Amino acid sequence: MTISLAMELDAIASDFKGRSADVPVTEIIETGVFISALSSLAQRIELELSIFRDMEAGGQARRSMELAATEQLEDLIADAKGKIIRPDFGKGGRS
Repeated sequence: MTISLAMELDAIASDFKGRSADVPVTEIIETGVFISALSSLAQRIELELSIFRDMEAGGQARRSMELAATEQLEDLIADAKGKIIRPDFGKGGRS
């Protein structure tokens, strides 16, 4: 069973609008318990959304770091073009 927070809160609001002044205490208590359950649902939804946003931010940070690293490596490759390094394996040591 899926509970929609918005629909349930709308149903409670409609119920309150249609009530007369003399509501039994048990109905008020039941409504309070139900609103408490909806509050718990809202907290879980907010936590899930927060986790999702953190994951998205982490993904954006990873993409930014990857882009920066790629640019650095491309700069290193561009600097090395045209340079030839020849090792000196001669007998005389340094000249």
